[in-house]
Amino acid sequence: MLLRTKVIVFVLAVIFSFSGFVLPVFSQEGKRISKKECQDSFNVNQVNFNDPTAIKYKPLLKKYFACKAAINADINECRDNVECKSAFEDYASFYGKLYLESRPSSKILPACTAETGLNPAECNGYMQAWLSKDINFCENVKKSGNSYKSCRALISGNASFCADDVCMRKVDFINAIRSGNKENCKRLKNPAAEGMCLGVVTASLNTCAQDPGVEEFRKKYCNEIGE
Repeated sequence: MLLRTKVIVFVLAVIFSFSGFVLPVFSQEGKRISKKECQDSFNVNQVNFNDPTAIKYKPLLKKYFACKAAINADINECRDNVECKSAFEDYASFYGKLYLESRPSSKILPACTAETGLNPAECNGYMQAWLSKDINFCENVKKSGNSYKSCRALISGNASFCADDVCMRKVDFINAIRSGNKENCKRLKNPAAEGMCLGVVTASLNTCAQDPGVEEFRKKYCNEIGE
């Protein structure tokens, strides 16, 4: 009887998976798991985010997704979170990657040209200047106005050079990752930027999973799918 039940559950799971519907979690005995079993065995890295219940509570994982995106250098980790994608493009796609690489790299070159508007040759110089905090580089780039100011601000980490709020927010992020202290990440006002910062500074998926949003997701998700 038990074997027959398992077979039925498996067949139903296959049928529903092809139809786009995701079954609740079942135990090996073919019974729907309890709330306690779900919470005790919960692993956010194993959640099926096509599950309607998971989709409902996914916004709670904004910082978690941002943290993973920074570590894996992959905007797709943001899934459909617009704020996470925006933060990735503003902070992690170039400055986060450059910090983690700790050297100019051809892998980062496209992100550098997109971020700064410099050509590839200039970008190699910019990356080296950023790593060494050499603002003299900015004198060699024939830019004026806000571009020149932001160049000095982002290389030095001195927000007083900034001409706008966008520049200042980037300086805050840069100083937080350069500090190597995750406590400084928590001072960032943008939750997605904070998640990106934590990912860059710790390079630890375990740190991502420790975000309070993950715990809140676990409770709500398990309370809904468990008996």
